[in-house]
Amino acid sequence: PNNPPPHSRGVPLTAIASIALSSCGDGEGSGEPLSFTWVVSEGSDPVSEAEALRVSTGSELYLPPNTLNAGSTYHIRVIVLDSVRSTFASASRVIQVTRLPLIAHIIGGDWSISRFSSSPITLDGGGSRDPDICSLQQTLMGCDMEGGGALSYEWECRSGDTSAPCRLSNGGTLQMSSGVRTTLIPSLVETSTISHITITLTVSQPSLNRKATASLRLFLSSQDLVPVSITTLSEGSQTLSFRAKG
Repeated sequence: PNNPPPHSRGVPLTAIASIALSSCGDGEGSGEPLSFTWVVSEGSDPVSEAEALRVSTGSELYLPPNTLNAGSTYHIRVIVLDSVRSTFASASRVIQVTRLPLIAHIIGGDWSISRFSSSPITLDGGGSRDPDICSLQQTLMGCDMEGGGALSYEWECRSGDTSAPCRLSNGGTLQMSSGVRTTLIPSLVETSTISHITITLTVSQPSLNRKATASLRLFLSSQDLVPVSITTLSEGSQTLSFRAKG
């Protein structure tokens, strides 16, 4: 079909085959045992069993989560065979495996810094991920996303909650380096009239025109502060695990 039904890569796929024999026929084959063969292939056209990605038997096809590649089209065919392995009937369906949105995440969330500090602070976008490839826990453990297209990271600093870019003490515009991590020296930023600055991370996958953003606020204090951050280690249906660092 021109618009195959969508399927999420992270959801298991179950297909069940059934066959109804016509009551108007001559009864041929009605007493023979029938078997089912499933042929799964990439693309919208059927292929032979030898060229298929997966071949299985039984009236039910089950594909676990994350079996199929996001962004790909798959042809699923079931062949009904009679007792002498001749094709009795067949049916097919084409599905499109959808991509989940990219996730941009700056580790640590909002925190407070000393506006006069000359020590660089590190902003870490390492929690960002492509959920079609890496789970949150895999990302924090160093999941390799190169196979699905590496992510690009761009950082931006804005004054308060406005759209105005952060200014340096000499009047110039603050330019932040790209990459999964960047640094900022608070004392170099003109902050005398504002209470906080807003940092925005844009994560993109240019080859697939995918993009996501995340922001945090750095609240400015006139006192020396010890930075503390909280990192999410894992997530489940009912529990979350965290780690604090200071």
